[in-house]
Amino acid sequence: PGKAPKAFQSVAKLRQTHHEVGVEYCARMEKARLNCKFPPPPLPGTDEIVPLASPEELTAEGRTQRNCVASYAKWVESGTGYIYRVLHPERATLSIVPGPGGDWEIQQLKLASNEPVAPPTEHFVMAWLRSFSLSP
Repeated sequence: PGKAPKAFQSVAKLRQTHHEVGVEYCARMEKARLNCKFPPPPLPGTDEIVPLASPEELTAEGRTQRNCVASYAKWVESGTGYIYRVLHPERATLSIVPGPGGDWEIQQLKLASNEPVAPPTEHFVMAWLRSFSLSP
């Protein structure tokens, strides 16, 4: 706030500034976030797909993955969706939301720094979600 950056001269500088702003934002939001109470995960985890069941776990995920997932604490608390740590076949962060038919679906699935996952990771997560499908 109050500090407009100069024009970015490179993508690397843009990413660095984004990271710095994210760190500052997370520090400001930490107190409110840590007061959140998460509901139980809507789907059980596995050894490879692990529910993030507390604001502390969400904060750690954001730091590890260099993303803004820590800002989703109120979203998780409200029951709008849920966040999982994906450990296989790639390390990723997953957010799921209820779909129109009652099944859970991917909202976001990203590597560190919000990079896209490879197709095998998306297929792996989709297979996990299908195992809980209400549809025949």
